[in-house]
Amino acid sequence: MQPSRPLDVVYDPLYTTSTSHSKYQGHKRNGVATKRPISAKNNSNLVSGPERHRYFCRPVLPHLRAEPPEVLYASAQDPRSDVGVSEDRPISTRSIGMQTMYRDSQAQTDPFSPECTLQEGVAPEIESLTSLRYRKGLPVTQAEMRLIEHNRKKKALRKVLPPMSDEASLVLRKRMMEAQELMDMRFRESEIDEAHARRIEALKISLVERQKQSDVVSAKRMKKLEQKLMAEKESVMMKTQHERIKELRKIANKRQRLQNLIFQENKKRDLIEEYADYASPVYAPQMRNGNLIRKSPVPDVQFTDHQLTTVEGLKELEKQLPTSSPKYQLMKGALFDKKGRDQQTIETHLIKADRAINKSPFQEIESVSSCHHSFTRHHRAVQKRPSTPDYASQIAESEDEVNALRLLQRLIRGRAVQNTMYEGKQRRAELIAELRESDQAGRFLSGSFQVQAEETEITKCAFSKVEGEVVSEMLDVLQKELIRNKEIEKVKEFAQKAAEDRHQREIEEGARRQLEDLARDRHDHMFSFVTKVHQSTADDYLDNIVEHAVEELSHRDLVIQSIVMTNVIEPILSKVEEKNSEDLIVKDLVSSLLFPTVRNRHSKRQAESEMRKYTAATQSVVKRYQV
Repeated sequence: MQPSRPLDVVYDPLYTTSTSHSKYQGHKRNGVATKRPISAKNNSNLVSGPERHRYFCRPVLPHLRAEPPEVLYASAQDPRSDVGVSEDRPISTRSIGMQTMYRDSQAQTDPFSPECTLQEGVAPEIESLTSLRYRKGLPVTQAEMRLIEHNRKKKALRKVLPPMSDEASLVLRKRMMEAQELMDMRFRESEIDEAHARRIEALKISLVERQKQSDVVSAKRMKKLEQKLMAEKESVMMKTQHERIKELRKIANKRQRLQNLIFQENKKRDLIEEYADYASPVYAPQMRNGNLIRKSPVPDVQFTDHQLTTVEGLKELEKQLPTSSPKYQLMKGALFDKKGRDQQTIETHLIKADRAINKSPFQEIESVSSCHHSFTRHHRAVQKRPSTPDYASQIAESEDEVNALRLLQRLIRGRAVQNTMYEGKQRRAELIAELRESDQAGRFLSGSFQVQAEETEITKCAFSKVEGEVVSEMLDVLQKELIRNKEIEKVKEFAQKAAEDRHQREIEEGARRQLEDLARDRHDHMFSFVTKVHQSTADDYLDNIVEHAVEELSHRDLVIQSIVMTNVIEPILSKVEEKNSEDLIVKDLVSSLLFPTVRNRHSKRQAESEMRKYTAATQSVVKRYQV
């Protein structure tokens, strides 16, 4: 991979960016007119690829000179280029951009755990946590803290176990170990329950997500099906509407043709209308109906009027016209040229500005008044409210007089208020006297009964204090008794629940053991049945092997006996028979007829004894393998 150079984005025409617009594009366009000096260290000699031919250069050839063509001039080089090449050195460090598949926050590795050495005979408590690793117990959570506390309790219980020296210590040790086992079982059950709850929660979440995904998929499917059905419905409706419109147009055209035929049949020919209308068949006949256009021109009907042809008639006509007839002015042709329209606009603005400058103020007032009059012609004038007459300005001519008037007004008003108050006092004199008597009686009674009220208040406070102490003590005792009863009920409920759980577990354990016994019996029965099948199969297999071996051995013996009989015994017998007489021959025949049955029985017994031996051997081997 070739490292990117700092100025490739400026000078390299093949450089591409991740965005549609680069900030150097504008600089490139602006810098076309002004040539910038290119640095000698821009790695121009490293250009490669399919566009390399664009960077080739050739020396300048001399033309029309006196030197022979063999002499060529080399291209002029910048003296700084040699210096730049000599100054280029391999860079020790280089910045290269790269992209990984992980983010910076996800590139953190597992934390380093240095190894540690322990002294002999030292066993710290932290040594029991060596099994924990990062993301496998570390960092420590609440579950690991519970496990550590449980292990600490177990170690503490092991340390306080009594020795197995006497019977009492043994019994106590047994009880403590049973309690420890119960505690371990409860801890393990809690862990199993938590794991089961987490699995159930994860299963619920997965089921909910699965249901959501299925709902989304089904919704998309239903939406797609609905869109498809709607599109089919719209296409069918459009097709039906198109067919309907076509049929309606056909019916309308047919109705129009029939109406035209009926109208033409009922209508009579109007010669005056045909000759008055220049588009009628009289002047423009239809060639498709077999009519030909006349070559002779249509005669023009001349219309003459003495009012339009004579001067006297025109004057008489002008006198009859009304005086309010509109006067028309010929409009100039529109300026279709853009330049002319612009010039006309400029002239119009100049004329308006000149009128505004030359307008006098009297003309402005007249124009405003004329505008106001024109407005009042259309709208009714609003009546203004007359001004309020000011009589004070006529009476009070000086400031002293005004002040005197104001003082007199205050005195008069004050006297009026005093008179009103006095009249009210006279009207409510009885009520005022009653209020004064009640006030005097209250003052007299307050002085005599104040001591007695204080004594009564003191006694009430003492009684309430004593009652409060007694009631508070009683409530405290009742509260403590209530708390004790609640604790007793909680302990009873806990014990009852533990007994119920134990009973339930015993029932479950009994059912589990019963199922295990049934499964074990079924397995034993199946195993015995399979063993019997295998044993019978082995017996059959051995019987077949033995039978085949016996047949082979008997065949071999028969072959050997036949060979011995033919080669050895028959010559001897022939010699003996030659020596025997007829009586001996008869005796031998009789003996040969009597003794074959005895020989056969003996051979059968011998064969059965041999088979019994092989069967006993195979059964012993099978039993040995079964054990």
